[in-house]
Amino acid sequence: ETPAVLNAVAPVPLPPEPTDYQLLVRVWTRAGERVAGAEVYGALEERMWEQAGVTEGEYVTAVTDGNGEAMVSVSHGDVIYSLRGEKDGLVAYSAFGFFGQVSETRDLVLQPVRSLTGRCIDGQGEAVAEVTVRVRLEERSQTLATVSSDVEGHFVFKALVSGRYVVTAEKEGYASTVSDPVSPGEDLIVKMGSGGAVAGTVVAIDTGRPVPDMAIARVRVAEGPEDKQVTTTDVQGKFRFEALTMGNYYLRSADDVYALRPVETTVMVDQGKISQVTLQAEATASVQGMVVDEESGAGIPNVAIRASLPDYPNFRGPATQTDPTGAFAITGLAAARYTIRTRIPAGYGWSRMGDHYTDVSLAPGEARRDLQFVLRRMASL
Repeated sequence: ETPAVLNAVAPVPLPPEPTDYQLLVRVWTRAGERVAGAEVYGALEERMWEQAGVTEGEYVTAVTDGNGEAMVSVSHGDVIYSLRGEKDGLVAYSAFGFFGQVSETRDLVLQPVRSLTGRCIDGQGEAVAEVTVRVRLEERSQTLATVSSDVEGHFVFKALVSGRYVVTAEKEGYASTVSDPVSPGEDLIVKMGSGGAVAGTVVAIDTGRPVPDMAIARVRVAEGPEDKQVTTTDVQGKFRFEALTMGNYYLRSADDVYALRPVETTVMVDQGKISQVTLQAEATASVQGMVVDEESGAGIPNVAIRASLPDYPNFRGPATQTDPTGAFAITGLAAARYTIRTRIPAGYGWSRMGDHYTDVSLAPGEARRDLQFVLRRMASL
């Protein structure tokens, strides 16, 4: 069975020179005895900036020796962001990340596993087949397993350790349904509703005319993975999102030509109701610039750049990276105040405090081309 992925951890600064580190994993019974011959899996995180060359879904494995210990070697830049131990039908999880910067020890305690069963039904109590059903721990956002309901609407998650879990059910034409926390051994009934809808019109700020062919995104305001959907306005500037779960949603531009003012609008969706909204659009702005080495003045390639919105903390702004000459451009920006920030690459630091970011205010259609970030190469130890 594929090891569960429980908890992603944020990237950390990488050491200047590649180094291997050792993670000692000890596997125990609940009675406090060491377990020999247990299989240990460590899930490797895909690095945000691909410096480690690790692909998602890749694992390191080991088997405990006669003392119940297994040594896992972790290369420079790799991250183990969850551990799993297995033997004789017993399973142990650990969601504590190991960064591959110092050698550490982790303990896993094997536990019996149980199944979580359920059934998907519609508003009339009839079975709903081919529903995509996901399960996660209550305190985590990462999906542990995904299954589909059968023709009778039944589904089952096997090999779950004790704990509280949240189940999410999705199918086209139905609102996404999220269960209350449940425990393995319970039989869950998932009621699939038609949900609510958002219908709107986009008009130009300056003329008041409808804006056709504009990409509009709706984003669910909720904890856990981002729930996002994009549609396009028709010739009359109208758009519609259907089968939405009750709750609040952000409406944002997903367009390169037009931006919304304000940048995002919050709408509330109720079961069986249509929320109407009118949005105003204007031309997008852009920023361009360079990231250079303080000493040589040469451009620094492959530096990550992000434009964030201080006035909209829930809005994750667009990102790019410098080209081989150190140049970058971010387009499709709304008229607003932005913080343009560089991610300091390995081997570099600030020339002066604050040199890695700057605040800019953009007007509709404005193109800023004068940004420059100066980074200092750090001396090797």
